[in-house]
Amino acid sequence: MEHNRVCNLNCRHCFIKKYSASQRKEKELSFSRCLELIKEFPLVRVGKVMLTGGEPFSRSDLLDIIAAIKKIDKDIIIDITTNLTYLNDDIIAKLKQIGIDEITTSLDGNEKAHDFIRRSKGNFKIVTNNIKKLRQANILVDAVCVIQRSNFELIEDIINSLDNATNNGVGHVEVKVNKKTSNVEITNISKDDDSDDGLKKEVKTIG
Repeated sequence: MEHNRVCNLNCRHCFIKKYSASQRKEKELSFSRCLELIKEFPLVRVGKVMLTGGEPFSRSDLLDIIAAIKKIDKDIIIDITTNLTYLNDDIIAKLKQIGIDEITTSLDGNEKAHDFIRRSKGNFKIVTNNIKKLRQANILVDAVCVIQRSNFELIEDIINSLDNATNNGVGHVEVKVNKKTSNVEITNISKDDDSDDGLKKEVKTIG
């Protein structure tokens, strides 16, 4: 459910930046429209909703949207794709109270590479710190990494950073390849909470 295209970051690989500010605003779903869509969920037997953007937490009514989904069906799994920069102790406590199921975020390697890609110094520390806080609240966290020119040579560091994040409580790690900006493909990198094998690594050159 892409309910907005507004974001407080300007990541180097993100498609959002191709839209003007007015175009981003036009694409935002109003709260009333979100409620209309949510009311239809039982009709089509929705089992999981991914709230994406933009940055979902740039909306002041995001928690109300989540509460509306849980009210219509408490068993619907809700996954928020977020850069974690808006999170604080109060928001995390409210997410836990509402019953959020999963958080998906981005971790693009070591601190230097991640902050460069996010164009935000200190972002790596914000992300890793909030991952720990979310896991302390027993909220599942998934990490996603996009391989591109600015980080593909750091492949070993990226895997180590993701592995460290997993040890800090990340339930699943997914690495995606931007074939337009990279010559390295990484597949089958994952770690589930119940896995004893750690991260499975399979790396190959694609030209």
